[in-house]
Amino acid sequence: MTSIPGTDNITWSDEQTRFFLQLRLDENLKGNIRKQMVNEAGRQAIVDKFYEAFGIKIPWRKFGIKYNTCKKQYESFKKLTRNRTGLDFDSTGFINMSEDWWNERCKKCTPALLLDSMILLF
Repeated sequence: MTSIPGTDNITWSDEQTRFFLQLRLDENLKGNIRKQMVNEAGRQAIVDKFYEAFGIKIPWRKFGIKYNTCKKQYESFKKLTRNRTGLDFDSTGFINMSEDWWNERCKKCTPALLLDSMILLF
């Protein structure tokens, strides 16, 4: 995880993202999350365990931002793959489909839908 100079943005590695999401799932199973809100005990546990694993102390607000970003990315992924069978993924998790498949998906993206997707991604 690195900070972007001149901002308070943090660049997360895939490993850190997976670890955080697993911590959040664990806290949900413990009952420390109600209606998507993490209680104080859950927040402190996530911050402390993340620090133990990576040696980086970051404020809870950054975890909330990361969770919201992941949620938006997942929603975009679901829209892209909805009602599609035979999808192929490479070792990094990227969709590995033919040019025809991508062209078909792009035809269905009107400018309004594309703008909606862009808002979700950025």
